[in-house]
Amino acid sequence: MAKKNKSESIWDEQQVTVPNEELVRRSKVKKAGRFKWLRRGVWLSIILTPLLLLALAAWYVDSQNPEPVPEPPTSLDINDSIGKDKATTTVRDWLASQPQPIPGGQLLSWNGFTTQPKPTIVDTEADETAAGVFVPDWNKETHYFSVRAGNGTLFRVSVEVDADRTLGARVTSTPSFEPLLPEVTSGWKDSPEPWFGYQSTQTTDNITASVNDWLAAYISGNPATLRNIVGDQDANHFYMPLSGIQKATATVERVAFKPSDEPDAPVIENPDTVIARIQVKLLWNGQVQENLDDFAVLSFDLLIQNANTASPRIVAWGGPGSGPSLKPYQNSVTGIKLDSVPDPTKTDNQAGVTPPPTDTAGE
Repeated sequence: MAKKNKSESIWDEQQVTVPNEELVRRSKVKKAGRFKWLRRGVWLSIILTPLLLLALAAWYVDSQNPEPVPEPPTSLDINDSIGKDKATTTVRDWLASQPQPIPGGQLLSWNGFTTQPKPTIVDTEADETAAGVFVPDWNKETHYFSVRAGNGTLFRVSVEVDADRTLGARVTSTPSFEPLLPEVTSGWKDSPEPWFGYQSTQTTDNITASVNDWLAAYISGNPATLRNIVGDQDANHFYMPLSGIQKATATVERVAFKPSDEPDAPVIENPDTVIARIQVKLLWNGQVQENLDDFAVLSFDLLIQNANTASPRIVAWGGPGSGPSLKPYQNSVTGIKLDSVPDPTKTDNQAGVTPPPTDTAGE
């Protein structure tokens, strides 16, 4: 039997691995780093949490007290000025003076005004160039007008006034004028239709017949007749026709429809809804004209529904250019009952209007 070697270690029999000192060191470093970031996170949360609470509190206060919505400007805010009346009176008197500065000049319109900016001076002692510069308490306004000469030539007239809320307005100089570009009759390209984004289509005999029926009702002076032609079924809607017309004719000049915006949409060959531009010639009562060309001429845009049927219907109308914005029955009035309309050719004619009933429940 073999003898055991006494030099062998018991650790060799147990096969125990001695720990690596480098691995132990790295593990300690890694744990220390984790604790370091954890401490930083705790301190960061302690600092940021109050700030977040303050921000939330400020947001809550602001949400409970929203800023007031500014009121939209009125036409008075945009068009009015202290010097407007003084400037207008000055130009009228100037045009009427002799000899006339513009032969046969007639004031057409007031076109607006500009305000001369005041010089900005911070410190006259520090800024030598500002010494002696006069800064008025009032505003200097330059007003602009359109004036037509007797032969039709157009001018732009301007006049400067000082304007002050306490002192009023004063004219600083005589008016001035410059001629405007004359009308150029050549060089314009004919548009296929008078409305952008619309496509022309052929008028039909049915559309022409409906236009004539609408015109007859429009000059009838009878509100009920016009409402029946329009086809408005709302009993509270009334329509205002013309009265005092002895004769009128209509000519359909253009008819167009709104094509689809889809790229693959099918072509519309027979549209149901169209707009039309018509020319109307009319003669008032008391006027004597035998030639139709001597009648008064005006134009309308019409909105026509059921245009591809035997009975097209005019459901709205307006001035030239209004066609794309017309809505069915927009010409109706509510709140009153119209029995008749005034004849402008008669001096003592009044409209037959029935006001709405007065609410007396609280009396």
